[in-house]
Amino acid sequence: MNLSRKIVIARLVISLLAFAYLGYAVYVRYYEKGIYYDFTVLISFFSLFLLWSFISQTRFHRIAAHVTEREVDERTYFYLQLVYFFVIFMALIDFATLDVSRIRSIEPYGFYGGMALFIVACLVRWWAYSSIGTYFSPRIKLYVGHQLVTSGAYKRIRHPLYLGMLLELVAIALMFGSIGAGLLIVILAIPAVIYRINLEEAMFDEAFPEAYGEYSRHSKKLIPFVF
Repeated sequence: MNLSRKIVIARLVISLLAFAYLGYAVYVRYYEKGIYYDFTVLISFFSLFLLWSFISQTRFHRIAAHVTEREVDERTYFYLQLVYFFVIFMALIDFATLDVSRIRSIEPYGFYGGMALFIVACLVRWWAYSSIGTYFSPRIKLYVGHQLVTSGAYKRIRHPLYLGMLLELVAIALMFGSIGAGLLIVILAIPAVIYRINLEEAMFDEAFPEAYGEYSRHSKKLIPFVF
């Protein structure tokens, strides 16, 4: 078993244990006290998040089948992961404990919209993972013999995986009705994604000056036909 697969299994085991503990805590705190809406929201989120984590980690997070030629990650992967879980933590604690910026006026429709958007985000990321294939890496890498991927999810936008991640975060903030989580997306997540995109595009522009320039002229960074 390679190191990457061991890390994936470790993450899933930790997530499962955390899910079991949180599920029990939520049951005692909310369901037994008749607070069914809060219980439903939290359990639904935990279930969907755990399912998506299991699918994405086991299917797509593998050691690349190519030799790395260049890496310019500059710890952006670590920072994105930190921001990602920070936003989720803020949404959860705001919903379940602090109740500082929870928008109760949009409940339960915010929850329904958030769940739908989360599923859309997962589909976007699934499409992107499938389109990029063996060139996927959580870090910014250029491989020996690297070929640009400009089809599938990458035909109209150059960074569909980041779009999917941002959609997930927006969905979570909406699901829990958390203004605080929404602010963190604007203040932390979006600038982090833009910075990472700039690093990635600079690397590919240098490696494929003509091809990537042509690709950039006929595609957008994150939002089709917009940006």
